[in-house]
Amino acid sequence: MLFRGLDNPRNWCFVNSAVQALSATKAFQSWLESICVENDDSLAVGNNLKFLIAELNRPSVEMSSEILSCANLLNALVFKHGWTRECKQQDVHEALILLFEAILSEMSSRSAQENHLNFKISSKASENNARIRTVSKVKVSLPFSMYAVSVMKCLSCKWTRKPSKIESARSISMYPAFAQTVPASCELQLDDLLRRHFEGELLTGVNCENCSKLAGGVPINTSQKRSFKILKAPRCLMLHLNRTFWSPFGEPRKLLNHVAFPVMLNLLPFMHEYFKLTSDTNRFWYKLSAVISHLGASNEFGHYITYKRVKNKERERWLCISDEEVEYCSVDAVLNSSFYILVYDRFDGRIDNTANYVKSKL
Repeated sequence: MLFRGLDNPRNWCFVNSAVQALSATKAFQSWLESICVENDDSLAVGNNLKFLIAELNRPSVEMSSEILSCANLLNALVFKHGWTRECKQQDVHEALILLFEAILSEMSSRSAQENHLNFKISSKASENNARIRTVSKVKVSLPFSMYAVSVMKCLSCKWTRKPSKIESARSISMYPAFAQTVPASCELQLDDLLRRHFEGELLTGVNCENCSKLAGGVPINTSQKRSFKILKAPRCLMLHLNRTFWSPFGEPRKLLNHVAFPVMLNLLPFMHEYFKLTSDTNRFWYKLSAVISHLGASNEFGHYITYKRVKNKERERWLCISDEEVEYCSVDAVLNSSFYILVYDRFDGRIDNTANYVKSKL
């Protein structure tokens, strides 16, 4: 069975890779189908993306002669959402986040129009004592949405600042600053990067209310640790590795180290303590669906490719996709790639023996 690629007339590999990665997530595809209405001009980005994903997930025996392109999707983003179309390469992570925001913006605008129309119909119908049909509200919660709590703890008195701050996010962006001093030949581990990310950062010179209170009201500045815990896990998990760091001369450099990542990822260690005590541990397992890799020694230029998991005759296979070129590859080729973005789907089954399960699926 053959799967289609996407045309790249001029540096469109960033949007091609984004669309291919999203087409690998069943939860996102189902969500998009549930919110999009055909022939609705107010949902231009959503409908164009829905069409592309449906075509990319439709295997065939013979390769279609029709060229599949993101041109209509990009036009909708430019003319309806003010995107600036540039000839140079753009960042795929930024493109994904802006793509999400465009879809949610369209949904919000359509919901406002429906509510206004429903109000006018209701007013007129009440005058005529007629029955009316209320317009149902569409749930627009993005499958990639998550919530995390930010906690500030004083390292001197161990006091935790209240209230904690709750933040929303579409992805987890990791910036491994420590890796700047690590030789490029050294392999890093995803689990370690996630642990460092959620352990947070050390802040100095921060006023501690408790230390000040103990000192009789004298303002006391201390060192405090800011850490994060996930409160609401996403249906689809996006992990972004920021591979840009700055040289002592202020020049951008690319982190070239390989980061090892698993097919099955457990998010439970990074959840709030409440979930560790009361929840089924199988609820927070995620299965790898897609990988976006940036080829090239610099972030200023290069090429994006995508690896994605597909089902072919009830068997799971992996594809390596570079714009129009699509070919099957091994899971080893996927795991040996230098990732920029990882996309996971929540695993709905049970895992009693993770090692045996992963081995059986490779």
